[in-house]
Amino acid sequence: YLDTETFSTIPLSDGLHNYVKGVEVMLVQYALDDGPETVWDRTAGAPMPSDLEDAIYDDRVPLVIANSQFDRTVLNATETFPGLVITPERICDTMLQAYLHGLPGALDKLCMIFGLSEEQAKIKEGRSLIHFFCKPNGGKRAYAKDHPERWARFVDYARRDITSMRIVHNKLPLWNYPGPKFEAGEWSEEHQLWCLDQRINDRGFAIDRALAEAAVVAELDEKKYLNSRTAQLTDGEVEAATQRDKLLVHLLDAHGLTLPDMRADTLQRRIDDPDLPLPLRQLLDLRLQSSRNSAAKYKAVLKHAGSDDRLRHTMQFAGAATTGRDSGRVFQPQNLMRPTMKQKDIDIAIEDVKSGMSTMLYDNLPEVLGNCVRGVIVAPPGRKLVVSDLSAIEGRMLAWLAGDEPILKFYRDYDAGKVKYDSYMLAYAQVFGGDPARATKGERTIGKPIELAFGYGGGVAAFLTFAATYHLDLDAMAERVWATGARVELDDCVQMYAWAKERKLHAGMGERKYAAFEYIKRKWRANRKPTVAL
Repeated sequence: YLDTETFSTIPLSDGLHNYVKGVEVMLVQYALDDGPETVWDRTAGAPMPSDLEDAIYDDRVPLVIANSQFDRTVLNATETFPGLVITPERICDTMLQAYLHGLPGALDKLCMIFGLSEEQAKIKEGRSLIHFFCKPNGGKRAYAKDHPERWARFVDYARRDITSMRIVHNKLPLWNYPGPKFEAGEWSEEHQLWCLDQRINDRGFAIDRALAEAAVVAELDEKKYLNSRTAQLTDGEVEAATQRDKLLVHLLDAHGLTLPDMRADTLQRRIDDPDLPLPLRQLLDLRLQSSRNSAAKYKAVLKHAGSDDRLRHTMQFAGAATTGRDSGRVFQPQNLMRPTMKQKDIDIAIEDVKSGMSTMLYDNLPEVLGNCVRGVIVAPPGRKLVVSDLSAIEGRMLAWLAGDEPILKFYRDYDAGKVKYDSYMLAYAQVFGGDPARATKGERTIGKPIELAFGYGGGVAAFLTFAATYHLDLDAMAERVWATGARVELDDCVQMYAWAKERKLHAGMGERKYAAFEYIKRKWRANRKPTVAL
């Protein structure tokens, strides 16, 4: 059981790869099997304990570490254990062990969950002791010799961490983790995947620093322009569209407009309303553009990337609660804006941003910067990026879980090449009728939010949110429903509007549009009864 306490002149918020450049390992706390918890105080100049040396250099001895990516990276970057490289294969990580069983990864939370006594759990004063000894305060470092009593408590905190980690490790289940064969070198598939994940995180990916730097400058210039336009349209009452409360008051006083919220989809629906006066629509559009933190991703890249222009440690294996999917860290590469521009236009825009001309060339720069953000990830010289995707994974798994045989048969036929349309074309045809094989590209795009929103229990409001994500023309879609739908069923959907409005479930829509989307929901559900039952 292994843990460290470190000091660094570089904040951890700048990224682990940068943090270790100024790091010093002050304490190494450990325990061997059921033996006593021991703290090696390296600040006192004490030699490495012989039992620690024997164990750490024997690669047959597995290491149990909480959040091992940190300790492994620090120990491999320093001369704490000269000549030793600690590999992920050797590690049991309690944080990962917890994540793989739907539990929080933090050790203090696990102590609470498993009901550790006060003597066993992490010391509550630990956070303040870490802030005091592990980073500069006011530009100065606190040394053990200057604060002997507090340092003694810090050493006790470090020792207690081993106590709590060992108990938690033995209480956590092993169903989805290496298990009892780990010591014999027989690793579970999940552990092998995590080892691969750690190599990917350690290696990172190449970034286009010039693009990131230019995007940050461009956003700053654009914010100044948006603020000046907002002040101009409100006669100085609102200095910036990001001033939410002031803007809401102005909208009510000057235009008699009330909004249920300031969400992007709510604003977009009002902007698309041709009955609203142009100055009002322009003001709402300024709010929409100003609220987009379009340079956040670029700033994260610049802050955390190494001097070799690679960004590391951006994924957390099994970090998404309940699902076990990877979650993002820092840049969150799996959570990027869905492009609204064609790729050839994005390629041109990237060059425009890097040239410093983008603020003069684009009316909606925040959206352009959002479209360009994927361009930050680049292939190193002599390499190329290869992209793959799982085909309709949400729909396939949902149909399998629900035992929806007609849909499962469709997927089998699709994979065998027996049908020439995909699940989104099928979803469109199930609602609007016709041959799914003849669905156009635009009609297929309508099928996406139908399948994804309603498939996972969503109603009209969820469909509206998904449709906005795909930038669908909601008015045109509603009119298509009224033109092609069964009138008796549509009239029944109209009756639902009063019920939904009373409960504020109408998403700010009028009767006609709400009824159209209620109709879409009902038609989809009628064709997917096993899924609805699930």
